[in-house]
Amino acid sequence: DRYQMMGLIRDANIHAALYEVERSDHMLPELAILQGSLGSSALLVPWHDDPDLPGSLIPGHFDIIQLLDMLDVGIGDDVLIVGPRGGFICALLDQIGARPVGVEPYDSRIPHIQATVPHLDIKGVEEVTELLSERAWDAILVTYALDDTPLDALAALKKGGKMLLPLQKDPVPSLYHLEYTGEGEVTRTLLTQWNVERGCSTLHGVLGIEGGVEITPGTEELSTALAWMRANADPIRDRIGSSQRLWHIMSIWSADGPRREGEEDVVDQVNLTLSDDLYRMARLLHSIGVLPMAIEHYGTSFQAAPSAEAATLLGLALDQLDESETALAWWRHAIETDDTYADAWMHIGRWYFEADDPRQSIPWLAAATLRDGAIDQSDAWYLLGLAHEKQGRKTAAFLCAQRAIEEAPEREDLRKLLDRCGRELL
Repeated sequence: DRYQMMGLIRDANIHAALYEVERSDHMLPELAILQGSLGSSALLVPWHDDPDLPGSLIPGHFDIIQLLDMLDVGIGDDVLIVGPRGGFICALLDQIGARPVGVEPYDSRIPHIQATVPHLDIKGVEEVTELLSERAWDAILVTYALDDTPLDALAALKKGGKMLLPLQKDPVPSLYHLEYTGEGEVTRTLLTQWNVERGCSTLHGVLGIEGGVEITPGTEELSTALAWMRANADPIRDRIGSSQRLWHIMSIWSADGPRREGEEDVVDQVNLTLSDDLYRMARLLHSIGVLPMAIEHYGTSFQAAPSAEAATLLGLALDQLDESETALAWWRHAIETDDTYADAWMHIGRWYFEADDPRQSIPWLAAATLRDGAIDQSDAWYLLGLAHEKQGRKTAAFLCAQRAIEEAPEREDLRKLLDRCGRELL
């Protein structure tokens, strides 16, 4: 429903399928403290316990919705999915009314998918040749980047059939839409970028093309916890979008995460990692104005491993939705979590100031000037100066303006406050 309200879902069948098919039914078990939260999040989630093996993650709903919209399949369509991502994509297409067949390139993962979607048809990579030669397809989706266009797969499309194909490019694979128009003619359209992993050499071989990578199984012991910790280590893995969108995601992930007292002594590093991933995803959603989803992610991050940053930004998002009383509660919660973090003090002081209560704002703003955080200290000093000015304390306002200018000498609003208070003191 959230994605429909955002205008991302235009097809009622896709909306109904996403409503019925839970991503959590296809991924690895969630951690107890976050039960029921990760499947509905915007994070990448693992469906297999080797997170470094290509295709071991289920993309977020935003990217899945785009794929289904681009694929544009209907009831009764025969669809071949090369890389079914734990069976989730097949299950969605089945719910839409199509007839999906999944091909999993790694035999060791087939039993897991078959157990998850026992009513659906999941094949091994060695059966691809037979699938392409004995059956015509309305649509083919490949979820690995290939080194070249698989002509055998194109030849297996019905007239009007289409293929979504990521082709290996540097630095990010490009996603193409190919349509077989009949009599050997194919239209090819570059849609966007899709940062999927390169397909293995075996997959390339059965599709009749050269290339691919040789996959060497890891030697370390695998675990569900490790898979969750690594799932979002590369934040643009499996993401669809322009270079600008992918760069924006990277910039959010490369910024500092929440700080916590005694973090190095925390035993449960899994919850700590997931909390940071959820916090960064919340920051991303917040930055593009998707406030309700940002609030959910901040809250789940705080649930996994409390931080003043998550509580503060949750409060800010609530305040932007005019839920001021709840925002105040979360800012106070942030201070209880870490009273050395300046931002929560600043936001409470700002809230009182904007509510025309400068007297109440002064102690909160003064506290913010004595602490470190993400805020610009010149803002705290400036607001504190304005609050003193409204209270008639011209000397205090002048001193605050002086201190603010030391932090940001280029700001014209600070200089105006300093000049105004200075004239009144003469």
